[in-house]
Amino acid sequence: MDIKKLKDQYKFCFSCASKLESKKGKVLICTNCGKNTYVDPSPTNGAIIENEKGEIMLVRRAKDPKKGYWDIPGGFINPGETAEESTIRELKEELGTTKVELEYLGTESDIYEYQGTAYPVLAFVFKAKINTENLYPADDVTQIKFFTPKDLPFDKIAFEGVKRALKKFIEKK
Repeated sequence: MDIKKLKDQYKFCFSCASKLESKKGKVLICTNCGKNTYVDPSPTNGAIIENEKGEIMLVRRAKDPKKGYWDIPGGFINPGETAEESTIRELKEELGTTKVELEYLGTESDIYEYQGTAYPVLAFVFKAKINTENLYPADDVTQIKFFTPKDLPFDKIAFEGVKRALKKFIEKK
């Protein structure tokens, strides 16, 4: 991940709107008030879900960024939520499911490009056990589809971190 590219996007202090000056590492310092601004990742979540046939669920994104691309269900973690709580919330919002069992798989670092800005993210990835019957696409999802591991459309998956997580999941099987 190119930290210089990310730092170049942050130009003004969040407190006083003065110019930010780049320093070593991930720190930007305000030229007026001296406040430090850090280029830190935002926490996100994602769930890898298999059906009884060993097929993996992908959802089609309804909104930008990457509208129309495939993704795993998930989203941003709200303030005050744990990674687990936010994953359960996202699965309810996107798939209509309420009974969820989670198993932590790992994290992936990625870039979330939106409206011309690249945001660093850190995704907490879980394996989720849910009842895959009676699901419906909702919120940020237009379609739900299961793929065999060999048929996953990696060229149409929205984010590099999701691709890496899926490949690691498949390798461990």
